[in-house]
Amino acid sequence: MPINVPTDVAPVRGGRRPPLLRRLRAVMRSAPAEVRSGRLRRLSDACLVLSDARAIVEQGWLQGTWYGPPHGASGAVPVVTSALPPPDEVPAACLVGAVVHAARQREARGETVEAGSALDVLWEAWQESRGLDGLGLSGRAVCPDVRAARIRDLTRWNDQPDRAQQEVLGLLDMATSRAIMDAMLTDTVAR
Repeated sequence: MPINVPTDVAPVRGGRRPPLLRRLRAVMRSAPAEVRSGRLRRLSDACLVLSDARAIVEQGWLQGTWYGPPHGASGAVPVVTSALPPPDEVPAACLVGAVVHAARQREARGETVEAGSALDVLWEAWQESRGLDGLGLSGRAVCPDVRAARIRDLTRWNDQPDRAQQEVLGLLDMATSRAIMDAMLTDTVAR
């Protein structure tokens, strides 16, 4: 079965933009400024949370629980799975625990940040790393059931027996880069 490629989506030549890009720009321009600024703010918050989460995972990474002492350490800090520990008592965390804790630390400093957007960007980066399309649904539009499923996916990925700390750090880096690129695209398309 032949694939029909639209002829109006040609590469940019001589400064002309393809009609598809022009239509995307028109839609973004017509979106209210507060919608665009809200998306930019969520992506910026996600970048900050992911960066803080990376520092936590770098300090100590866990499998099988969200928080606790680093592998091999004596139990100075008990492993906590059902309650969030105080901000200063997380010497190690799994991928999801680090993101949740990083968002919580920002809120403790008076910055209103939710872990949801960072978790969504992280899940989409994971999908991209697997060669799949993450659909670009990051942000508040993701329903709670979808976000809960994404958290389970990321937790299972983190807890695979052959997983390494460097892979987790790499995924956090990829997600941060993705959020930055999405923010740049949102800003550029709106111009």
